[in-house]
Amino acid sequence: MIFGLLAPSCPVFSDAATMAEPDKTRQAIRRLVISQVLIVAVLAFCFWQYVELNASKPEVESEATAERPLAVDVYIAQTESFHEVLSGFGTARPEKEVIIAAQVSGVITKIHPKLKVGQPFAAVGKDVSLDDTELANRQLLEIDPRDYEQQQQQALQRQNEIREELKRLDQQLVDVARQIKKSEEVEATLLEEKQRMENGLAKNVATPADVARANLELNRHQNTLEQLKATKSQIPFQRSAAELRAAAAEADQQRLQNILDRTAVMAPFDGVISDVFVEKGRYVRAGDQLARLTDPWIVEIPVALSQDSWGRLQELWSKDSPQVVRLAPNESSNARWIGTLVRVAPEADANSRTVQCFVEVDNNDPNQELNAESGYQKLIPGAFVHARITGREHEAILVPRVCVVEGSVFVVNKTEVKKTTGDSNDVQMVEIDQVERLEVGTGQTYQSLIEITNGLNGGERIVMTNLDILRHGMKVTVQSANTIRSRGILPANNQSLRLTSREEVEQSAESKGAESETE
Repeated sequence: MIFGLLAPSCPVFSDAATMAEPDKTRQAIRRLVISQVLIVAVLAFCFWQYVELNASKPEVESEATAERPLAVDVYIAQTESFHEVLSGFGTARPEKEVIIAAQVSGVITKIHPKLKVGQPFAAVGKDVSLDDTELANRQLLEIDPRDYEQQQQQALQRQNEIREELKRLDQQLVDVARQIKKSEEVEATLLEEKQRMENGLAKNVATPADVARANLELNRHQNTLEQLKATKSQIPFQRSAAELRAAAAEADQQRLQNILDRTAVMAPFDGVISDVFVEKGRYVRAGDQLARLTDPWIVEIPVALSQDSWGRLQELWSKDSPQVVRLAPNESSNARWIGTLVRVAPEADANSRTVQCFVEVDNNDPNQELNAESGYQKLIPGAFVHARITGREHEAILVPRVCVVEGSVFVVNKTEVKKTTGDSNDVQMVEIDQVERLEVGTGQTYQSLIEITNGLNGGERIVMTNLDILRHGMKVTVQSANTIRSRGILPANNQSLRLTSREEVEQSAESKGAESETE
């Protein structure tokens, strides 16, 4: 510790430390240079060994690689006869459905025990006579009729009163007529008496007082006769007024009878209860909903068709024969119901740009089960269905849409090439499959198929696979050939076209020939 305290002020120790620092720096530089030289020497030795080994490697003889043909699937293009299928979709709804509402006010006193959802009820026709038991079985419910029965009884009493009044007026008319007749006889007697008194006054047999008394009696009796005649003339007017009151009372009684009839609620048509809104004991007003009745046997489907599809359907719609529509639960399933195109909306929907076509399905038609392509069950309202309408007949070449690439197709052709066999110079001509790119014209598309308008004549083998690596002139190997009826080319449930079989084509040709002969 003494040397440390003395070192800063001691000149001997300060000179020794200053001389030691340059020696350390030179040693560090020398070690760095030596390590760099060794690294360079090692790298140079490794490079020299690599060159020596690479020079001693034997040369590899390259063999010519043979071009391997590309395996592809092809489609045989053929001219096909088919019917265009116009497809759409819609939701089935009952042709007849009504919400039964109360037509009178009152408390529900009776309700049918089977007034439940799913229960069928038959309508009561006006020309059908049923007893009380059968009417009760068909009655949905009853609204308390007692107030209306009392009003109807009062109307009947008023009618009876008016009838009695008419009888009284008729009797009064008879009595007045009889009184007038007697009064006229008395008037004739009084006229004779007056004439006799006047003659007696002229002969001084009677006095003026007798003549005045005779005139007074005659005038008084004439006044009575005039009153009787006036009464008789008023009786027809009184009778007419009574008849009008009788007609009004009868109309009121009929109105009350109609109201009374409405207290017994019946089904307006044969149907099935689809909803119930009331229960026994509830007070209802006129207009309140009681139940909903649906006719499930005649079902209507509004199908939305595009304007283009409707334009192609107009030619068929103008014919007198009904247009058959096949209906399926979805796009990929077989048709399950057969319907008829019955009417069309007069205008297109501005939002969806579609035209509503209405298809009717009769669930009671026995031909439904025979014509359906799959298991048949009744079409219920509310079901979503896919409609297929058979349109015009066409004849064209159809190919899968995947085969058309930028307006062209690859066609496989047979090509003869020279081939050397063995080590000799023997050369033979062999056939190979080689692709050729052809420009084609396309037309209408039908789901997975497209119509070829020009460029193909039929019978060509069109490549379907490996189109992304295929080039013009490449050699290929055909591993499978498909037609339009092959599985995967045309789905079993195609919604765009229906192929026509050879028998249908022959029958169509025969029918056209028969029509031309008839003309």
